[in-house]
Amino acid sequence: MRMRSFVVMLVLATLFATGALAGPAVLFVGDSSSCQFEVAGRLNKDGFALNTTPWAFIEASALTWDKVKNYNVVVVGGLGRANADMTLEDLTKQTIDTLNKYLQAGGGVLMFPMFGQMATGQPPEDAFLQPLGLTPLFDEQAYDSEATVGTSWKLPFGHTTDFTASPITEGLSSLWWPAPRSRVGAQSHNFPFSADASWTVVVRGAKSSFTKRGPLQADQPTDAGTYSASVPLVATKQVGKGRIVYLGITPEYFTGKYATTTLESVVLDR
Repeated sequence: MRMRSFVVMLVLATLFATGALAGPAVLFVGDSSSCQFEVAGRLNKDGFALNTTPWAFIEASALTWDKVKNYNVVVVGGLGRANADMTLEDLTKQTIDTLNKYLQAGGGVLMFPMFGQMATGQPPEDAFLQPLGLTPLFDEQAYDSEATVGTSWKLPFGHTTDFTASPITEGLSSLWWPAPRSRVGAQSHNFPFSADASWTVVVRGAKSSFTKRGPLQADQPTDAGTYSASVPLVATKQVGKGRIVYLGITPEYFTGKYATTTLESVVLDR
């Protein structure tokens, strides 16, 4: 994916939100609420005004209407954690209510799922996305039988040119996406999903991509997964006056502090 295409995703959310593209304001929130300085600089150069919530804000505080109302796009990198019994904290429910209100009112949401070492990370994301018609398959991982190994970490990357015509994919010639053979760093790197007909899948893996299912957080799942080819990676949906884009790749490859260093901009620029 070219960096320009990531910008297009932000623009798309803004486009459907307000129709005003001059100096769109973007707020980063969630478990991964940062925007790496080089990526932020490039977004600033393209005219985006950026802000971010403090680290761990999403676990300690509810996202309120006053916090989001002045932004065109909210970039969500995970939604914190549930209680030990998998029920949601009141503040998490308020955050989800705010995001839904924001979408209905015309806001744009770019959603990056996150899932690491704690199973309690799943319920908040399910509670937000499932009522919208999309279910992240947290017990599955996506692979590509023709993956190419890259970076000093020797991470496999799948390659795809399977795009549906949309403002997101305009000008996009190809996408490299992380397809590690295990949960490197005790976290998922990709997030396949199922979605109802209200969503439009705009990026799929190549025919050589597939998923495997296993126990939640299994390092190397072995059972056949939902997809035997063409795994969905990116989808979009109109919600009220706004729009949500689901990007099934961990934000480390886009906005995390290692996106342009350890991860060598493979997803952003190659």
